[in-house]
Amino acid sequence: MSIRTGSVMLAVFLAMQFTAGAAQTQAAEEPPRVQQELAKAAQFQSDHNLPFAIDALEKANRMEHGRCVPCLVQLADIYRESGDNMRSAKDAGILEETVTTPAKKAAAAAMEGTALMREGVARKKASLLRQAQEQFAQAEQWDPANMEDVFLDGIVLGRLGDDAQAQKEFARYAAAKGGDPIMQARARRYLADPELTRETMAPAFSIRTVQGQTLDLDKLQGRVVLLHFWATDCNDCLGELSHVRQIVEKFQGKPLVVLSIGTDENPEKWRAFIEKHDMTWPQYWDADQQMAPLFGASTLPRYFTIDARGVLRSVVVGDNADIDRRLQRLVKQAEQTPQPAPVSSAKGNHP
Repeated sequence: MSIRTGSVMLAVFLAMQFTAGAAQTQAAEEPPRVQQELAKAAQFQSDHNLPFAIDALEKANRMEHGRCVPCLVQLADIYRESGDNMRSAKDAGILEETVTTPAKKAAAAAMEGTALMREGVARKKASLLRQAQEQFAQAEQWDPANMEDVFLDGIVLGRLGDDAQAQKEFARYAAAKGGDPIMQARARRYLADPELTRETMAPAFSIRTVQGQTLDLDKLQGRVVLLHFWATDCNDCLGELSHVRQIVEKFQGKPLVVLSIGTDENPEKWRAFIEKHDMTWPQYWDADQQMAPLFGASTLPRYFTIDARGVLRSVVVGDNADIDRRLQRLVKQAEQTPQPAPVSSAKGNHP
C-alpha cells in the first residue's frame, strides 16, 4: 500500500518544511550554548510542552541578538501549532529579514503569508488576507521557480473574491512541469470552481488500498466520501464496525465511497482482522501515520464526511448514529450531478 499527500496542502496547514529543514542544518553551526537550548526546545516540543519550548527558543534567540535562524523557524512553527498566528507571522517576518538566500527568503515570506492567511480566515478579516497575498507575491519574486507560492497566492486571491486572478495562478500551477500531481489536480479543481477556495476543503491525498484500488480524492469528484479512522485495539471502534458495514450495504450502487483507515501499529494483526471479518470495502493501513495527522484524527473512532465537491462537511468522534442522515442528504445532492468515470484500480503492495 502507499500514500501520497499534497505537499502544498501540508504547507498551508502544517508548515513550510523547506525552511524547517534548512534551519535544522544551520542549528549544527550555532554556538554550543545555543545548540543546547535548541535541543531542549526540540524535546519540549516533542513532549507537547510548548511554553517551555518557547522559553528555551527565546533564550537561544536572545543569545544571537534576535537573529537565530533555527530559533525563529521553530518559534514560528510552535506559535502556529498553538494557534498564535500573528506571533508566528511576526517571527517569520524577522526570519525573512535575517536569511540571505532568495530561496530562504521566499520560504520565510510564505511562512508569514500562511500564518496571516490562517488568521484572516479565522477572523474573516480581509485586511489580513491582503497582507497574506502580498507575502505570497513577495515569495514568488524571491523564488519564481517555486510553484507552491503560486498555489498559495491563488488560494488567498480566491478567499479575497478575486476569482479571475486566482484562476490565473491555478492555471500556472496546473501547467507547471514537474509539479506535485496531487496538488495539480486540486489546482484544476479550483480553476474550474474558484468558489471552492472559500470552502473548507478536505486535504488532498492519494492512497492505494489493501485491495489494490487507487483512491485519489480529487478524482472522486461527484462522489461523497466517508473516511472512517479506527484500530483493532479500540473497543469503541470494534463496536461500531457493524454500523459501518450497514452504511456500505445501504448505499451500495450510490455515489458514495467508504474508506476505512486502520491506525494499528501491527499490519499483520490489522490485515488478519479485516480478512476474518470480511471487511471487503476499501481498507487502508496508515503505515507512515500520514493520514491521521493530515485529518487530525487523534481520537478513535473518527468519521469525516466529504461532499461531492470535495468540501469537508462534518467530523464526528465516537458514535456515528447521525452519519446516516448526513450521508443521505449528501448522496442525494450528488445524484443530481453527472457521475464521473469509475475509480481506477491497480495492483499494489500489501502490508
